[in-house]
Amino acid sequence: MTLDGDEPPRDGAGAIAPVVGGHRSFRLPWVFLERGGYRGVQREILGEGTVCALNPWFVRVVLIPTRVLIMEWSDKSPSDASNYDAELERITVNVQGYRLHVDMDQTLKIPEEAAPRLVSEFGGTGSSGIGGLVKDPVPIQRFVERVLGNIVVGYFNGIAAGTTVDGFLRKYAETRTDLTTQVRTALKSYGVEAIRTNLGSFTAEDPEFNRRLQGEADEQMRGRALKATRDNVIYENEIDEVRFEAERRRAALELKGEIDALGQDNVAMIRMIEQISKMQVPEYIGGDISAYTEALPMPVLRDLITRLREMRADRQLPPTAKQELNEGDDD
Repeated sequence: MTLDGDEPPRDGAGAIAPVVGGHRSFRLPWVFLERGGYRGVQREILGEGTVCALNPWFVRVVLIPTRVLIMEWSDKSPSDASNYDAELERITVNVQGYRLHVDMDQTLKIPEEAAPRLVSEFGGTGSSGIGGLVKDPVPIQRFVERVLGNIVVGYFNGIAAGTTVDGFLRKYAETRTDLTTQVRTALKSYGVEAIRTNLGSFTAEDPEFNRRLQGEADEQMRGRALKATRDNVIYENEIDEVRFEAERRRAALELKGEIDALGQDNVAMIRMIEQISKMQVPEYIGGDISAYTEALPMPVLRDLITRLREMRADRQLPPTAKQELNEGDDD
């Protein structure tokens, strides 16, 4: 900011003087004055790391942070008065008679070319007539309060007036998306970059209300756990059915292979022998030995073979019937 020069145009607050060449970053005041430089906020800036000898009776240098900044809406202490977010108090909205607090922070970055406008529109001219180096947080504080702060507070008051407590608490993702868009648009109009908008948890001033919210959250988590358990049981049953069907097909293929290789009667005989070989032989203590011998595997096997032959004989047609079928007509 130059303290001398031509009278700036009367075009309202926020005027920024155009760039005047040849004065070597304001180190040659006479050149600036000879070429018609204006007094006040200059569009030309001194970039980060600039080292130059400047006349404090001619210029005042206001430091503007161009690094990444995080602005927090929280309860401030007196020691926070010099912070850039000193005027951002914790967000509180009234929804259906309940006072709800919202935790929030905003990450932003001020490009170098945006610094002159912030100083011009939001102050930072210093309290004395002398210049020099001024580390004044006022321009950024006022910008954060009047632009960023007003956008956020107005947004939450707007949605709180037209919704219920349940709707206000459940639309977290939608609220974050809408607010991010509005903040980005507002900051962009001043050339400031909005990097990230972060909404924290919602809490109420009423402890009983918070306990109810916690209870609902616990039930929701329990419901999700039960649903996951049910889904796992269903998946396990489906897997068992698939395994059973695969085992059934495998057993059928093995049986068909044995029948094709050995014949149906031989396979049946092998199966019976396998089962009889697993029979438990009763212990003999005394008495009639004939009953004991009848329970031994070999007599049982002999009896089963006899029954199998009788069943096969019953299923076969007599020779005369076969001849009649061969010699008869189509009927």
